[in-house]
Amino acid sequence: IKKREALIQLHEEMLHKKEEEAKKKKEMSRKSPISPKEQCLFSKLEKKYIEEHVLPSLEEKKMKLAQIRNMCKSLSKEELLAHQNKYESFVATREQERSK
Repeated sequence: IKKREALIQLHEEMLHKKEEEAKKKKEMSRKSPISPKEQCLFSKLEKKYIEEHVLPSLEEKKMKLAQIRNMCKSLSKEELLAHQNKYESFVATREQERSK
């Protein structure tokens, strides 16, 4: 019986501590060090920073990655054959010029 009473008492103490912590959190959120006007100004400045600095740098990184991806992708058979034909015709014209 004593163990049960001790467990009940511990349980009640834990609940009381949780309630106190919840109250402290509510008080802390109410006592914001920043006034509502300053919060509004902060959010405006943050949006401006993101639009002017973060987004352009992200777009630039995207473009660089797209260029790298295009450079590294494999060529199709048609592109290879077209390049081979162009090269062979170039070589043939050079040999004709040399033979003249």
